[in-house]
Amino acid sequence: MATASFSLENCSILFGAVLDGFADGDAISIDPMGDRWGTMIGSAGDLLFVDTGQKAFTITLNLMQSSASNALLNAAYLADTTTPGGILLPFTFKDPNANDVFFSPKARIMKLPTFARGNKGNMQAWTIVGADGIQFYGGVGSPV
Repeated sequence: MATASFSLENCSILFGAVLDGFADGDAISIDPMGDRWGTMIGSAGDLLFVDTGQKAFTITLNLMQSSASNALLNAAYLADTTTPGGILLPFTFKDPNANDVFFSPKARIMKLPTFARGNKGNMQAWTIVGADGIQFYGGVGSPV
């Protein structure tokens, strides 16, 4: 049985700048927007795998309301939405301990997070979509 450890502090999360100030729980999630492969079954039962070309991912970042990264993301959103044609930025996640890597050369913030304030601290959930994503999830202790 292998022993391993993980620390979010060792991870790099970049979108126009280094991001930090993440909320408790899942700081980041990266979800494929669809299947990479489709299938077609012929009348005799043969199977054809069809490359859908799907390489887009939805990235969710959960920041504390006190995180300075909220201002960086808001500035990126404003620059994108006020510039004719918009601005796409690269997005990178890297965990050097686990060899986990995700990279998208073209990404944008899809919407502003829900804004709420009260007598408790709040989380700001930012939704980013990245195109042409490349991912490798090695796991802690990965030999690669």
